[in-house]
Amino acid sequence: MDAWSPSRAECVAQAVRGLVAGAVRPCIAVPYKQIVVRIEPESDPDLLTATLCQVIIRLGTDGQVPADVEVVEDTDGGATLVMAMVPIAEVTALPVAVPAADDVVFEHAGGGWRCHAVVDVQAGEHVWRGVPGGR
Repeated sequence: MDAWSPSRAECVAQAVRGLVAGAVRPCIAVPYKQIVVRIEPESDPDLLTATLCQVIIRLGTDGQVPADVEVVEDTDGGATLVMAMVPIAEVTALPVAVPAADDVVFEHAGGGWRCHAVVDVQAGEHVWRGVPGGR
């Protein structure tokens, strides 16, 4: 997955949107729950990895994904992740592992921010049964 944005926070948000769009079809519904998570990364790649981890955890354990996401940067280099959650309608590929450090690039380049992450996925009908509420 790749994302680009003029700002660091929006680049992370775009990466989350790409992960969700590539893996699931959310129910067409008004978000029913907001989740706020504080992330205190040691580096920019850690910020991207920790954020994607939060999405993967919610997908695999709660059967929900963010319909919208906002990443708010803090003055200390950390960030607050605000996710508006919806239930999953269909899973096409279940992200099963947080990207390894070697599989994450997050850098300031060309007047903006660019990120790239390789996320392992599991595809097939058995994926849906592994998600809470799956058939």
